[in-house]
Amino acid sequence: MRIDNDGVGLEVAVDGPDDGPQVLFLHGISGSTATYDFLVPRYPRHRIHRLDFRGHGRSDRAPGAYLLDDFASDAEAVLDALGPMPVVGHSLGGITAAYVSQRRPDLASALFMEDPPLFFGDKEVFDATPFATVFPLMQAAIAGWQADGTSPEQIAAAMAAMPSMSGQGTMGDENTPDALAATGTASRCSTPPCSTRCCRASRSGSSTRRCRSRRPVCCCSRTRSSARRSSATMPSAWPQ
Repeated sequence: MRIDNDGVGLEVAVDGPDDGPQVLFLHGISGSTATYDFLVPRYPRHRIHRLDFRGHGRSDRAPGAYLLDDFASDAEAVLDALGPMPVVGHSLGGITAAYVSQRRPDLASALFMEDPPLFFGDKEVFDATPFATVFPLMQAAIAGWQADGTSPEQIAAAMAAMPSMSGQGTMGDENTPDALAATGTASRCSTPPCSTRCCRASRSGSSTRRCRSRRPVCCCSRTRSSARRSSATMPSAWPQ
């Protein structure tokens, strides 16, 4: 499915019966619809929508428009077109879901957020995390892989050998093969500048200040590790 967001074409993968309960899935930085491939066969009765954010997957590139406001507008465009539904988000997708619930509470009937970087809008907080170092390295690596024509399989293998964010072992130790494969596919076609800007700022100011300024309308659930390892903790049925 193709949805236009003010001139930016967005790709939305749709699976499941037309009359099934709808759910929107939002991937993380340098992810794509492939991030949630593993969920589709597990919920055959649900109408599952998976968005490629701008600059990711098969959605259009939008140079200079990779702030949180922009990603939130992508999710809102999908929800405006398809109607309100529960929203599931990982990392960037999680903070985008929270942001949408603050800006347009009429669109997100429920939220499930995994590791949402809710405080990364504050530069001093972001700079104190490993991501301040990792994101520029990720940007350079993705640009190099794309320039060299590296295959998704080769990217997945290279990422598996990288040190893990926890500092213990490698990414291959902490991610399942299908997760690495999905990331390899996404990295092959994502726009590298997305990786360093999206969680750090928005045109309306710090995302943290914006969320703090209103009464919380959602609860965050942090799982033990990434979405790839937490499939067993997903609910057996989504909110109707």
